[in-house]
Amino acid sequence: MADCCSSSKQKTVHPNKHRCPVNGIEYAAVSAKTIAHHIKHSWQWTDKNQQYFFCDDPDCDVVYFAGDDSTILKSQLRTKVGKKEAGDDAMLCYCFGVTKTDALNDSSIRDYVVAQTKLGLCSCDTSNPSGRCCLKDFPRDISHGNVTRHLNRLRTEFPLQTRIEAADIATRNAYASILSAWLQNGIPPQLDIISQPERDQLVALDAVVVTESGLGCYPFSALNTGTEVEFGAHRVSAMCAIDALAVPFLARSDVVIHSHCSSCNAPLTVKINENGTITETSSPGICVEYRQLANEHQSCCSDLCPGIGFLCGSCCETANNQDDTISLEDVIAVGREFFYFQTELIRL
Repeated sequence: MADCCSSSKQKTVHPNKHRCPVNGIEYAAVSAKTIAHHIKHSWQWTDKNQQYFFCDDPDCDVVYFAGDDSTILKSQLRTKVGKKEAGDDAMLCYCFGVTKTDALNDSSIRDYVVAQTKLGLCSCDTSNPSGRCCLKDFPRDISHGNVTRHLNRLRTEFPLQTRIEAADIATRNAYASILSAWLQNGIPPQLDIISQPERDQLVALDAVVVTESGLGCYPFSALNTGTEVEFGAHRVSAMCAIDALAVPFLARSDVVIHSHCSSCNAPLTVKINENGTITETSSPGICVEYRQLANEHQSCCSDLCPGIGFLCGSCCETANNQDDTISLEDVIAVGREFFYFQTELIRL
């Protein structure tokens, strides 16, 4: 006899991502509960008991779409979706009514939202049309002198963004496909993911690294570098410490970084949430050292990345050149700004 308090229905397993039927880009799942709080006449909308997804492309009229490729457009919502609005009056934080203009004019607002979130006073799953936390969408603050100095240094020594943006559209699309494969699968894409001419062009730009295991693509290494990043169900190697600390932003996921002190070799662990906030470290005072290994750089992975590693607290305090040491918080800001252009390419 069946238990009257249990359901005989089998649970449906839904995918975490699906391609928008209009622009063809993969997006993350969103709950039917979120949709019900933003669609017009929600009492007339029927949840088909399938997975739904949120499209944040400003150029696409689709906001929500389902596994069967049915869509809900901007015109069908009673809420304006800030990610799809161009003006600075677009809503950024729905829980506390913060617009882009508000955030641009007062950097302390983000701290306020963080504090309220920690107190459990946010309602992102229903208030935000994406159903997700807004903190990662706040304007990027790189005004801190130390952040700017190291960011400019990195961009000068490795002008990755400039090189990719100057490339032709086929090369940029090939680059985006490699990045997307890394983020979705967590393993090195094989060489045949793109054509030989595209691969040769990206190698010439030092944008990808060809190995026997597949294609490395900053921030991801196809070889074991001694710095690994866990996100979702994946565990990948990062090219360097800066790259590892940029993964939460790119993957939109909480991460755990496993590495070692580049001076004394002590094991180190750093946990960061998807908003870039450090939640736990294996020891206090961990920093990153950015040492210059060569005056001219032929390949970032061979003559730049090996000089960018983690230091334990004690080694950080006794480092020979303190100007080369950077706090974890500052490195997260550097990495986020350096790799920001990638998110525009892949639009995950």
